[in-house]
Amino acid sequence: MKNNKGMTLIELLVVIVVIGTLVAALGFSFQGWLGNYDAESQTKEMHADLMDARVRAMHRNRLHFIVVDYQRYQIYEDTDESGGNAPSGVGWKKWTPKSYNN
Repeated sequence: MKNNKGMTLIELLVVIVVIGTLVAALGFSFQGWLGNYDAESQTKEMHADLMDARVRAMHRNRLHFIVVDYQRYQIYEDTDESGGNAPSGVGWKKWTPKSYNN
């Protein structure tokens, strides 16, 4: 009987294939989780900014106007208390939230 002290090449290849499959599956799962986390984080950040604008509006007793675009949002404050329809620049102060990245 021969004394086996090592691994065969086939056993080594099977182990490498199994490890590679697990790494690939976990990599795709991690990317999906990371995308969900990023979306949730941005949603929470926007909610915090909207609540901050609400508190500022109540504290200063002024209107605040929020413009939401497909890529970003901006918050304006009515500085001359005219109650205008849209922030045209006159009487409106652009306010950038602390957590706003762009």
